[in-house]
This record gives sequence, C-alpha cells and structure tokens, in this order.
Amino acid sequence: MLGLFRSHYAINHLFLLGYIFIIRFNLFYVNIPAENQETTWLFQQILKLVPNSFIIHLLSVLLIWIQAILINNLVNSHKLSKENSVLPGLWFALLISLIPATASLNPIIIANTFLILGFVNIIESTKQVDIRHNLFNAGLFFTIASFIYTPYTMMLVPGFIGFYIFKSLKPSGNLQLITGVVTAVILIFGSYYISTGQIHSGVYLRFIHPGQLFHMPEYSIFVFSGLYLLALAYSLFCYPDLTFKKNIQTRKKIEIPYLISLFAALTVIMFFDNHIGQIAILAFPLGTLIGIRTAENKSILLSEIFHLIFLGGLIYIQLLS
Repeated sequence: MLGLFRSHYAINHLFLLGYIFIIRFNLFYVNIPAENQETTWLFQQILKLVPNSFIIHLLSVLLIWIQAILINNLVNSHKLSKENSVLPGLWFALLISLIPATASLNPIIIANTFLILGFVNIIESTKQVDIRHNLFNAGLFFTIASFIYTPYTMMLVPGFIGFYIFKSLKPSGNLQLITGVVTAVILIFGSYYISTGQIHSGVYLRFIHPGQLFHMPEYSIFVFSGLYLLALAYSLFCYPDLTFKKNIQTRKKIEIPYLISLFAALTVIMFFDNHIGQIAILAFPLGTLIGIRTAENKSILLSEIFHLIFLGGLIYIQLLS
C-alpha cells in the first residue's frame, strides 16, 4: 500500500486525500460524544461558523490533508529525507486519526494548522538572508495556535529556540518575533471586545491533578496509548539512521521535530485533564519522523508491516471498541 505514496507529485497528494477519507470514513456515520473540556473563545467562534456535523467531519479531513501537504512540502523541499515522498504526511494523518474525538473539529486539529505554519517559517528561515518576516509570522502563528488550544502556549518555547538553532538573533530579531506575538494578542482580544464589549482572557489554564495521570477507563485507551508509545520509541530509536550521512544543517532541521516532541510530551503532562486524546499533539512531530524513516527504509516489507500494525489499531479503536 505504501508504494502509492513513495513519490512526491500532485497525484500522490490526491491519493493521500483518498487515504485520509478511507481511514476516517466510519467517523462520518457514528455519533461521537464531545469531550467534556473547556475550550477557548476563539475555538468556539470558529465552531459557530460550521452548520452541521457532516461539514464538521468533512472540514476535519480537509484540514488534516492540508496539514499533511505542509509537512510533505517542508520535508521534501529541505531534503530532510533522502527520498521524496508523501509518507510524512500519511503518518501524521494516521496518528491524528487514531482517536475518534479528532473526527470533529477538535481544538488540536485547528491549532495544528497554525502550529505547523509556525515551524514551517522556522525551517524556511534557513534559506533566507532577511528573516524578519519569518520571525513575525512564526510569533503570529504560534500565538493563534495557543489561543485556539491553550496547551500550545508551551510551543512558544521550542518556536523561539528553533530560530536560535540555526541563527544567532539580534535584539531586533527578538523584537520582530515578539511583535508577531503581540499582534496576534491584540487582534484576538480586539475581536472579542468588539463582539462582546468585554475584556476576556480567551484561555483556560489547567494543570495536572493528582490521580488523573493513570486513569485509563477502556481497552481502546490501552491500544491508543500503546501505539503512540511505540511511535515515540521508534522515532527515538531511528535517530542515528535519520541523521546518517546528512550535512549539519539538515541534521539540525531533523532535530526540530525531536524538540517539538519533547515539549509536546511536557505539554501533555502539564495540561493533562484526564482526556487521553491530548496525546494527539504528538502526531505532528512523530508522524514527520516516522514518515522520513519509512521513506528511507530499504526494507519495504518491514515498513508495510509497521504500517499495518497502526492501521489495525485504528480499525480496532474505530470499529471494534
């Protein structure tokens, strides 16, 4: 199956769209209860624009597809993989689809669009002499992501560090990044004030509570958690292979997803509220790393088996649990 995605052409992205529809097709016909969690005002306003549940499911597919395209273009244009393919986007889509709650316009799905755009600007800055627009855009996108999904406030830290991995920023560069952050804050707070006439924080901060970390109510939670732990272990194990015979600049770019994974794990711990779906924030970095490794892996059979393990887990979670 993965042979359809081992090239990077427009037709392969259309195949990828079909793949995403197939693995999420069942979600169009099941009633998925909404997670009992607080959401930000910005996310609530976005959700009000969607008329019905079918459009919600459809938009979730299209958003994941767009995010997968952004990831594939980033990996291939910057030669993070020795082989051009759409596999990084495929693995991202598969990991994010493991939990049924992401069938709807979950805050994580919408926020991921801006999170990915933020890191795209970091990597793109390596090709630019004047990176002021990249700094501003990254600050803007990371802040919007955090206003949609509160835990992503943590991602401002690896976003800031990411620029320093490649370049030493001058004070004016730091100011440009901060300007992007402040601009997003002004726009969002201003929009809220115009629509309601009140001042509101727009975020809900929740931290870990004793006894919640090990609460796993159903077998599907074990399957979901196990697959994500397997993905994390595999990406860590593959680090030497991913960086082998690649120049220093490319190695630094590959280390960015590892940096995101670290802060994503910290985010899950700090903001854990007994909703296992929060682990889905790891889908972006882990999917990228596994996709790169799968594209480079000479053993096609092992790659197919690894893919089938996750595909089987997804079928169990969606259909059998």
